[in-house]
Amino acid sequence: MDAGLLREMKLSPIELGQAVLHGYQLRIGNKATLIASPGAKSYGMLIELDDGELSDLYSGPGVSDYRPETVETKRVDDGTVQSALCYNLPDDKLGTEFNSEYAKNLSSLLIRLGFPPSYASEINQPDV
Repeated sequence: MDAGLLREMKLSPIELGQAVLHGYQLRIGNKATLIASPGAKSYGMLIELDDGELSDLYSGPGVSDYRPETVETKRVDDGTVQSALCYNLPDDKLGTEFNSEYAKNLSSLLIRLGFPPSYASEINQPDV
């Protein structure tokens, strides 16, 4: 999630830094989610929102199917392990069609945020 986008939505995100999540792969269908995948890793931002903001954010149209899952991330800057709440879709809600426009926009965002270009390139490809 992009803190700038959250601010545009009138939320008050606190950016905690970049993180890597081992054992999960980003899957993009009609929507995007992280799925358990041994050996995989995904990158993202650790962002703090209060409980009311999280509830508001994930109750809206198009995102109400996402469910919270506690994961253990590793901060990129210092390697600190940190628990985080990650909202993911149930398997049956992902859809099968690759949303190339979403993947392209997310890939560009990851590059702007300084994540590895190889990861940004990887998510821009449909699963084979």
